[in-house]
Amino acid sequence: MKEIKSKSIFVLSWMSLVVGLMMMSSCGTSQLSQKQIEINYELDKLWIDYRYKTDSLYNEFYKKEQTLNNNLDELLYYISEDVFNGNLDSTVSYCYIEVINEMYKK
Repeated sequence: MKEIKSKSIFVLSWMSLVVGLMMMSSCGTSQLSQKQIEINYELDKLWIDYRYKTDSLYNEFYKKEQTLNNNLDELLYYISEDVFNGNLDSTVSYCYIEVINEMYKK
């Protein structure tokens, strides 16, 4: 009986401690001054501008990379057509293809 009573007291005190801490943390918010609000607003604006510019740079990079890949694909097509038609010998076309493959790796 004494053991059950001590466990219930422990659980009750532990729960009251948790509830007390939760109430203090939820009700203990501090008020920001007008200057702090202005600073946070400016920081948010700068962060949004930064993210917009970096996203724009990423988009521009991938567009240029896509254009380069399309141009390389087109060049490979023309080289294979020239080899097929006999306009280029196989050594020259092989060199072109090696250069293009090296560009793809970069």
